[in-house]
Amino acid sequence: MMNYRSGPIKAGLMGGLVLCLLVVSACRADFRTSPSAVAAAEDAFDNQILLNGLDTILGWHQENATDIVDGLRPGLAVSRIDELLQDAGCEPTAEMRTLWSWRDGAEAAAPFIWYHDFLSVDEAISQRRLLTGIPFSAWPSNYLPAFSFSGEWYGLHCGGDGRVAGPVLHYSLEDEARMTHVNLTTLVSQMAEALVEEAVVWENGGMSEDIQAVYRIHQQHNPGYPFPYYVEPQ
Repeated sequence: MMNYRSGPIKAGLMGGLVLCLLVVSACRADFRTSPSAVAAAEDAFDNQILLNGLDTILGWHQENATDIVDGLRPGLAVSRIDELLQDAGCEPTAEMRTLWSWRDGAEAAAPFIWYHDFLSVDEAISQRRLLTGIPFSAWPSNYLPAFSFSGEWYGLHCGGDGRVAGPVLHYSLEDEARMTHVNLTTLVSQMAEALVEEAVVWENGGMSEDIQAVYRIHQQHNPGYPFPYYVEPQ
């Protein structure tokens, strides 16, 4: 198992930005969201499954006494989420409203999901603004970061036309953006199952994982979508 600890967002972000400027070719890739991917995200949306997954993740943190329990911020009113995101040029989906009305991110040393921090709406907007302003950055302007770790993010597709869900991308300043999850529901469900099945465990003050087990769970929830990280063939 490998062990990852969540570091300060700003420090990881700035270090990654320098690397991006040095590795220009890895940061220039275009990203397209196909209508079929959006349709699949809409079809797979289930608000109750999303909430159950979030509650399961919180319960795991409570059992392991991580500082996430005290670090989660109260959720925002849906009207406030809509106001903030629309002002930032991102039409919120039902998934976004559910996520940030459940809790508005976390301020903690422990990551919320498998070694990624949970951003507040304000942090998501701020980091999107920064990412879209970087020369050679391939961050798509129609995605909003929701989870972050040292120069990599999971991004949620900004809606439009009353959409309830959209695909999730994984983006690293060292690599191109890739669509890795059907939608936020499958991302959260996958992460919750990885914790319940002990594919990811809490030890020595951080998360450790059996990456092959995490990979298998990812594929069960997101068949046909690439895993964000390299996994040795078995």
